[in-house]
Formats: sequence, C-alpha cells, structure tokens
Amino acid sequence: MPQRMNDQINPLLSQMAALEAELRAAVHSRKSPAFFQTQSKRVGFEKSARNAHR
Repeated sequence: MPQRMNDQINPLLSQMAALEAELRAAVHSRKSPAFFQTQSKRVGFEKSARNAHR
C-alpha cells in the first residue's frame, strides 16, 4: 500500500514543481518588462529607458 501511494504522489509532486516554475517565470516576466530589443548585434533601448538614465 505505501509504495502504491508513492507511485501516485511522486508524479503529482513533479507536476506541481513544473507548474510552480512556470508560474514563477510568468510572474517574473510581469515584474520586469523589457525596455530593450536586440537588433543584430546591437541593443536598442526604448525612449523611456533612455530618459530614465539621463
């Protein structure tokens, strides 16, 4: 019986960890918006980012 329960719990814990990582990435992307774009080998900053550093 205990082994059978572990067989059920372990995949669920793995799924929970994957979902937690996905959620953390989504929240992080909302907190830190990208104020730049890469263009070939150059980085182009948005006007608001350039003004903030002046």
